[in-house]
Amino acid sequence: MKTTSFLIQNSKTLVFLILLNFSCSIFAQTDIQKKTEISYGRPDLKPTNEGAFVTGDDVKQIKASKIIVAQVGNKDLDDALYNSVKKFWTFTSDIEQMPYNKAIELAKQNKGILVFSQTETISSSNLRKSVNNGPGEFASSYEKYKRTSFGRMIMIEDGKQEVLLGNNIPSFGDENILTEESLSFGVSAMNSVMIVFDKYNLKNSYKTRPKFKDHAGDSIKNRTLLIPKELLEDKITESIISKIYPGKFKIVPYEEYRKAILNKEKGMAYVIFSPMAVAGKIGYIQYIMDAENGFTLGVYVPSGGSIELGPGLGEHNVSKGNTGEINEKCLKGYKKIYKGTW
Repeated sequence: MKTTSFLIQNSKTLVFLILLNFSCSIFAQTDIQKKTEISYGRPDLKPTNEGAFVTGDDVKQIKASKIIVAQVGNKDLDDALYNSVKKFWTFTSDIEQMPYNKAIELAKQNKGILVFSQTETISSSNLRKSVNNGPGEFASSYEKYKRTSFGRMIMIEDGKQEVLLGNNIPSFGDENILTEESLSFGVSAMNSVMIVFDKYNLKNSYKTRPKFKDHAGDSIKNRTLLIPKELLEDKITESIISKIYPGKFKIVPYEEYRKAILNKEKGMAYVIFSPMAVAGKIGYIQYIMDAENGFTLGVYVPSGGSIELGPGLGEHNVSKGNTGEINEKCLKGYKKIYKGTW
């Protein structure tokens, strides 16, 4: 499957897409034109949870390796990814940039080289529905229906193109448009995982949450949480937020929000949605990140995803917090992060 990616730098265009809740069609060209050079190559589609389960051996390999940030032939996107890695990846320091194909070839020849890149993710599920052949007869045969959804992730691959570490990142519109702040978030989240694994000598991903809390301590209580007003559910007001979230917060326009992320503003934290493709639907994992150092202060995972049961069977949303907007249930999740009970 051919995939495309490009970068939005125009905040008005971005806000328009956000208001359409991550699922709009692109009706006009953005001010950054799509550019693809086949000679650069690009990563394959990856399963949505690829790189989510990390081992201590993976971390040791990453720590000992040279990191090559892959170019895919889109200068704006390539520059944004490289800048994000240089600014927010602190776990290792031996970093350079080159076309994806060349980087993978070098990684094949040298196990001490890994490739930092971004790609599209996919999640599919096969559902079955009984076929009624007519009055008084109910067949044992089934019709097969496939549900597929797509997202984006940032990742570190080896020469076999196996993902050692990955993180889903926000993208916008039907073409999964990326922004520099979404790339910066993804790099920051991955860097946080490496810091925690290395500091506490963890063996796998199953018991990382308490260590994130230990490393972050009470730092969230000294941060003002930036909330982009474009992501608020219509009925959520400053008064409602103050009744639920016990810490300092500020509702800001998206442009102010993105600048705080890219400029690593002191004393600020930010909430960000990390959409995950889930068998034809999207699940929204929500992070609170320290803007200054990029560390993950906490993660809120809604209790379930929005699941389409099948043709004619309707849709069941098992979590009111999984809408792509900040609502009261999300705010209660942020309260748990603030209190250290997430």
